[in-house]
Amino acid sequence: MEGSPTSQPTAEFVRQVRDALAHLYDPAHLVRHDLIAQLLPGADHFGDPARALRDLLMDAVEALEPPRGSPTFERDRRPYLVILHRYVDGFPTEDIVDRLHISPRQFQREHRKGLEALAAYLWSRRPHSLPEVPQPEPSLQAEMRTLGVELDDTPLSQLLTEV
Repeated sequence: MEGSPTSQPTAEFVRQVRDALAHLYDPAHLVRHDLIAQLLPGADHFGDPARALRDLLMDAVEALEPPRGSPTFERDRRPYLVILHRYVDGFPTEDIVDRLHISPRQFQREHRKGLEALAAYLWSRRPHSLPEVPQPEPSLQAEMRTLGVELDDTPLSQLLTEV
């Protein structure tokens, strides 16, 4: 299953995406990145998690390219091109500004739009995890003990597996 109950990525998730993009070709950094657990659960148990994360990010960047033939194709394509040239191709900002014939300020706007679009794309594709079961308040736990009832900390996933 894909998706998330929350439709917009958190600011922390956007920051993590930006950090991973900034280290796209640094396997030592990516191998311990927080996004692996969020986007590729279990990837650290088999294969190369750094490569899996890099491949996922590069595929996500490619998914940002708007379909050809739309009337606003060139304008809509700018955020994609900024992210592609900045992180995948590794071009300096000045080269991207020159290549796309935009101002440094426009570069910043397009970069922000592209980063937000990429984060939203990845956010919507996070695997569902079982919802966290809220822990009872300590006062409730104490009250339950006085009644002779012990609360068990069994994870919901374990309980479902046993059932």
